[in-house]
Amino acid sequence: MATPIKPFQVGDRVEMKKEHPCGSRIWKVLRTGADVRMECEGCRHQVMLPRVKFEKGMKRVIAPDPIVPAADAEMVPNGSPPSPRIRKVPAPPPAPAGMIVLRHREPRK
Repeated sequence: MATPIKPFQVGDRVEMKKEHPCGSRIWKVLRTGADVRMECEGCRHQVMLPRVKFEKGMKRVIAPDPIVPAADAEMVPNGSPPSPRIRKVPAPPPAPAGMIVLRHREPRK
């Protein structure tokens, strides 16, 4: 009889049986399929493993962190202060006239 596939999906945080050299056991799933790409929560190192090896090494699935957009940070019920996880990023200052501005872009995943 075939072993059942463990339920996990992109965005889930999983705990692995072995520690990463940085000391963290928590990984975030970035891609699933025949291979699974995951990112270490401690040092942001990315690794791709065959699905079978990933499932053998996975201890448990941790629910993904809910991310609240900064625009919704003001809408907190009962007048309680916003969560410390919510932070607003200030807009960059305007560039001087006649100057070309190159902005850093996140690498593709």
